[in-house]
Amino acid sequence: MSARDDDDVIPQDEIEEAEGASLQDRPAELAVSLQDLDRAPVNLPVSSAPVSQADYDDLRAKFTQVSNEKIGLLAEVDELNKRVRTAEILDALIQPYASRAFNFMCLYSAGVAFLLLLSGGNVNGFYLEKTCSCCLSEARR
Repeated sequence: MSARDDDDVIPQDEIEEAEGASLQDRPAELAVSLQDLDRAPVNLPVSSAPVSQADYDDLRAKFTQVSNEKIGLLAEVDELNKRVRTAEILDALIQPYASRAFNFMCLYSAGVAFLLLLSGGNVNGFYLEKTCSCCLSEARR
């Protein structure tokens, strides 16, 4: 049998304290047992308060509003998914050309640096004209 008898009444403050605790932390007298399940009601009594037509109309209006918001949000999600897919397609189309342009700029910069180093070191009599050196130095400013 459980830690409490059928006639014992547990004070409300003990129940409220135990509700926040985990099952392991609850006192033994508040633990759920098989007898508690056997004593549980099969169904709850129906409230006798009549529900007015105005309440139904309010609920229906709120339900319609939520349904319309859901439809609008789903349409917005679809539109955003289309934009994302469009951006992915454009990125895939641009990527080969962008990588080629990047490679060209890297090779061009390396070639200019190589020419400047050759000119500065006078290797094998290589010499750049003063006007060419001025143009390159002006471009760096």
